Formats: sequence, structure tokens, C-alpha cells
Amino acid sequence: MSHLDTGSQRKPVLPGDKPTAPVADCVAKFWMDNNLTGKLSISKRITDEEVAVQTEPIRHAPALQSITLKIDRLTDDSLKILVEAIRHAPTLQSINLDCCGLAAVGFKLLSEVFRQLPALKSIWMYCKQLDDDSLKLFSEAIRHAPALQSISLKIYDLTEDRMKILGEAIRHAPVLQSITLDPARRLKDNLMKPLSEAIRYAPALQSISLICSDLTDNGMELLSEAIRFSAVLQNITLKFLRLITVDGMKLLSEAIRHAPALRSISFAYFDFTDDSLKILSEAIRHAPELQSISIGSNITGNGMKPLSEAIRHAPALQCISLCCHGLENDSLKLLSEAIRYAPALQSIKLDQFWLDDDSLKILSEAVRHAPALQSISLKCGGRTDDGVKRFSEAIRHAPALQSISFKCLGLTDDSMKPLSKAIRHAPALQSISLWCGGLKDDGVKLLSEAIQHAPALQYIFLDCPDLTDHGMKLFSEAIRHAPALQCISLNCSRLKGKNMELLREAVQHAPALQGVKLSGFTGDRSFFDGL
Repeated sequence: MSHLDTGSQRKPVLPGDKPTAPVADCVAKFWMDNNLTGKLSISKRITDEEVAVQTEPIRHAPALQSITLKIDRLTDDSLKILVEAIRHAPTLQSINLDCCGLAAVGFKLLSEVFRQLPALKSIWMYCKQLDDDSLKLFSEAIRHAPALQSISLKIYDLTEDRMKILGEAIRHAPVLQSITLDPARRLKDNLMKPLSEAIRYAPALQSISLICSDLTDNGMELLSEAIRFSAVLQNITLKFLRLITVDGMKLLSEAIRHAPALRSISFAYFDFTDDSLKILSEAIRHAPELQSISIGSNITGNGMKPLSEAIRHAPALQCISLCCHGLENDSLKLLSEAIRYAPALQSIKLDQFWLDDDSLKILSEAVRHAPALQSISLKCGGRTDDGVKRFSEAIRHAPALQSISFKCLGLTDDSMKPLSKAIRHAPALQSISLWCGGLKDDGVKLLSEAIQHAPALQYIFLDCPDLTDHGMKLFSEAIRHAPALQCISLNCSRLKGKNMELLREAVQHAPALQGVKLSGFTGDRSFFDGL
């Protein structure tokens, strides 16, 4: 047993994910997991001697790769002690830094150590009080850090002059591949010129994520030019494009259509008009290398028609993620036809869909016949048992389907009959995620039998709040005998005593199990001894 996690987050982990663990609620505490991941939280003023004690493990961890630091209350001398400890961690690859109250001298010390760490690949930083001198030091560190590939910055008071400084660093950083920028005072048009120049000419920059709530069409013109002419840019995420008009979308769409290396584009918190979506769809249809699109805002029926045409004919499109409230079945037919005939489509995620029997029938036909479809995720409501039966038949016969996720479907014992049959017999199915409110012992029995006999199943996420002692016994037996199961993730907030003992024994004897995540666990931590 290699990974065990009892974090409270509900997000499922996949095989190979690094687990997290809680840090004690104290003034200063350093915690490590298998000498690979460390976390230091200093929430109040402490003495230099206490800082030295807490940071000593950092210096002597031979394989430390990641560290999270909350250090807004350190004195200059204490910070020197911390920085010296970090300097002696030659394998450190990732630093997450919450330094809202850090003074200029602190940034000087940190920037120097960033430049010197030979393996440092990723920096995440949240900072309120960043003056010009501090930003210059940090920017020099970005520019000269030998292995730095990713930076994520949330910075207050990012002026045009400061963006020029940061942009120059991004432009000349030799191996920097990814930037995420969240200016807490908004990304305005005047900041876009130096940033766009950096994006356009950065030699290795492949991914950008920007908060654009104050960006107008003028700023979008600059950003679009950078996207269009960057030789290496592959991934774009844009959030809160609330001031962009149809003219601005035309500029961006032209850039998407002609960007030579663009693989993925994601929009979040932006309400597309039908005209804007039509313009974007034309770009998607003709973008030669575009593999993934994500639209995290509501799509109307009028907007779905051009988007479906784009999905159907985009030559390289492999992944779509869409959000649709109240989509009519006529529009869903268009999307389903696109899914069915899209030549390269491998993954579908549909959020906030309302699926009745008729709409599930429409979607099921598409899933069943999509030639390359490997993954489908539904977060929706409105389904009935008959609808799930139709969809289960599609899953069972989908030739390449490897992963399914159902959320908010309210799976019942009756709907579990066809679904468990599909899980058991789907030839390539490796991963299932189920939110099973209303599932009783009979449904758990069917699911457990399916898990036990699914030949390729490697991962299970299960949120089943009504699981009884008998249900847990059945599920534990399934885990124990599943031939290929490598990872399980359970919401176990109501599991105690005998239930947990059954699970422990199953985990110990599962032949291939490598990872366990228990969300909401509140029991005795001695449960994990020896695992």
C-alpha cells in the first residue's frame, strides 16, 4: 500500500496522484509526507530559534520535492534562517508561497534562492505588498532560474511599469513553459501591451491563464496578435471576459484559427452571445491543431448549432467540456450527431444538463457509436431509471470507453441493475466515479459484483451517503477481490467502527491496490497503522 489520504476535499484522485495530508492547527508546524512533500505554516510571530527548529527538516530531507510556505509574519532574521534551509534542498522542484505581508528584504532573499535552486520548476506566489524593487528582484529570478518552467502569480497593484519588468523576465526566461496571472486589481488594456510582447516572443512559453475582467476589445487585439504569432503557445485559459464584444471575439477567433501550435482553449465565467459563439465555432472548425475546448458558461440552442458543426468537422479535436442549462432536445440532437461523427473525439464532459428519457436516448446513441470515445462525464439532473438503462447499454457497447463519471443523477437500486451490467462487461472500462444518493443494499450488491468481475477496472470513486453496514461488507469484498483495482476514493463521513474494520481488511488484502482516499474521515487514526 503506497498512498493513503484522509483529506477533506471531495475531488477524486486518479492513480498516480500524490496524496495530501492535514497540517496541525498551530503557530508553526512543518509536516512531511514520505520525504517528498513538505508544508510549513507560520501564522503568528515566533522566535528565530523556533523557526530554526521548524526548518531543520527541510535542510536534511534528501528527496524533498515540494514545499508550501505561509510566511507573512517572519522577521528578517527568521526569514534568513528559512531561506538558508531552502537553499540546502537541492531536489526541491515546487514552492507555493503565501507572503502577503513580506517586506522588500524578504523578496530579495527569496529571489536569490530561487535563482540558485538547480531543480526548481514551479513557483506559486500570492503577494499584496510588492514594490518596484521587489518585483525587479523576483523578475530577475524568473529570468535566470535554470529549470523554472511554471509560475502562478496573484499580485496586487500591478502597474504598467511593473508589468514591463515582469514581461521582460517572461520573454527571456529560457525554459519557462506556463504562466498564470491573477492581478487582484484587474488586468487592464494598458497592461496588455508588455504582457502580449512577452507571450509572443517567449521562447518556450506553451500555456497562459489570465483573469481578464477589465479587458476591452483594444486589449484583446494585443492579446490576439500574441496568440496568433507565438510559435510555441499551445494552451490558453481566459476568465471573466465581461467587456469583450463581438468585434473582440472576431479578433480572438482569427488568432485561434491561425495560431500554429495551439492545442487547447478554455473559457470560464463568460456569457457567449449567439453571434460570439458562431464566430468562435468557425475558428474551432478550421483550427488545424486544436485538440481541446472548454466553455464554462451557458450555451443556448441557437449557439449549439454552429458549435456542433465545429465539433463534428474539427480535424484534431479530442476533448470537449460544455455547460448547458435547459438545452432543448433538438439542440441536443445536433450535439449528439457531432459526437457520433467527430473523427478524433475521445473525451466529453457535460455540465448542468437536464436529461430526461428522450434526451438520454439521443445522447446514448452518440456514445454507443462514437468511434474513438474514451471518457464521458455527466453532471446533470432529470434522469429516470429507464433513461439510465438506455445509457448503460451504450456504455456496455462503446468500443473504446475507458472512463465514466455520473454526478447528480440520483442513482437508485433499479437504475443500478443495467449500469452494473455495463460496468461488468464494458471491455475497456478502467475508471468509474459515481454519486449514489438513494442507493440501498440491493444496489450496492449489484455494484460490488460488477466491480469484482470488471476485468480492466483500476479506479473507483464512490459517494454513497446511505451505505449501511451490510452494504460496506459487500463493497469491501469487491475491493478485496477486484483483480486490477489500483485506487479507490470514498466519501466515508458516516463510516465508523465495524464498517471501517471491514474496509481496512479489504485494503490490506487487495491484490493490486496502490492508493486510497477517504474524504471526511473522522474516526480513530490508528485505523491506518500498518497500511
